[in-house]
Amino acid sequence: MVFHFESRKVNNAIFMHQCTASDRTTLDAHVFALADSLETFGGRGLHFLDEQPHRLLHRKHGFRPGGFSGIHGIAADKLGQIKKRPFSVLLFDEIEKAHVRILDKFLQILEDGRLTDGKGETVYFSETVIIFTSNIGASEVELQEDAVAVKKQFMEKVREHFVVVAKRPELLNRIGDNIVPFNFITGDDFLVAIARAKLQPLRERLKEKYRITDIVFDDEEKALKALAATVDRYMGGRGVLNEIVKRIIDPLAEFLFEEEEDTSLYAGRAVLVHQAADHPTFVFEMK
Repeated sequence: MVFHFESRKVNNAIFMHQCTASDRTTLDAHVFALADSLETFGGRGLHFLDEQPHRLLHRKHGFRPGGFSGIHGIAADKLGQIKKRPFSVLLFDEIEKAHVRILDKFLQILEDGRLTDGKGETVYFSETVIIFTSNIGASEVELQEDAVAVKKQFMEKVREHFVVVAKRPELLNRIGDNIVPFNFITGDDFLVAIARAKLQPLRERLKEKYRITDIVFDDEEKALKALAATVDRYMGGRGVLNEIVKRIIDPLAEFLFEEEEDTSLYAGRAVLVHQAADHPTFVFEMK
């Protein structure tokens, strides 16, 4: 049996401001952990709605992409799931892309703690953790390491969007101080760590498709630092992946295509990656 407190407002809404879309990867890990912990209270865990649904979330938790469409702008199947399992995480991604009428529904959820669908069924959100994410102003904020200054600039951009563009200052007021901006990734150590993590799926793919045992660099740390130095800091983690694709994945694919006509000959062998001096330029060899 589930008890609802009809007069209770939603006090567990968080607005996560992402510097880049790739920050979602970091956010996912924390959302997964939170969603899993709520299963103790009978929650399914995670409900994810956005304009361009993240397949990983749906694949892990068994949901179809909902988007900002459906009954009253929110997918009907998601409303039904939250009604059955109110102890859940409801994540709305890229909220700035939502129509202003959808923002009105968000305001209703935050203010009243409930939403009624087209069939007259009421869903209560007082026990639901609601997370909004946004990229508002990400390309306009000055890139710097001062986290306080970055937060101030992001807050100004967020306020400008809701007050001037969307003309929904009341939604911003209802979210209150629960706005968490992501800092820019400026340190090389972070970028190197991201690059190392991004290489792992490539290793697994080569092992799965060609039975190639590994990718071995002359000096992996040196190579990844050279890659990190070329990353556009505004792009964050996505910039790292772009550089890996440009400088390693695409050239390696061309090398493997030209090296052997019979790809079965790659089985049990490793790819050696040689770096040209300190530059992010690489040549490949099979061993």
